[in-house]
Amino acid sequence: MDMNQLFMQSIANSRGLCHPDCEKANNEREDYDASQHAAMVAVNLISSARVILKLDAVYTEYSAQYLVDNAGKEDNQGEMDQQSSQLTLQNLLQYMDENVWNKKEDVQGEREQPLTVKDCLECAFK
Repeated sequence: MDMNQLFMQSIANSRGLCHPDCEKANNEREDYDASQHAAMVAVNLISSARVILKLDAVYTEYSAQYLVDNAGKEDNQGEMDQQSSQLTLQNLLQYMDENVWNKKEDVQGEREQPLTVKDCLECAFK
């Protein structure tokens, strides 16, 4: 067989198959396209919400790049940035004191008779 026949035979054998590097590049391109579409949907939703909430008088077409560039941390502290919203041992103890421990004592005070094992088993197997 000469070179042309070998080349044509290899093309015929690999018809419909793609090189792994080619498939990887194609998949990455599809991922990029999906990310770009998701960014545009987010931009359109933000613009629509701003019009509905009357923050903007007209629909503004932001670019996805504008959204990425301006997605940084706010200058003012938000609710989750405040010290009272941070998960610390002190905040956890304060929450437990206000919402759990006191209410547990109230429930025990309301109960006239002590809870027995039989009561627990009956409740578990209902």
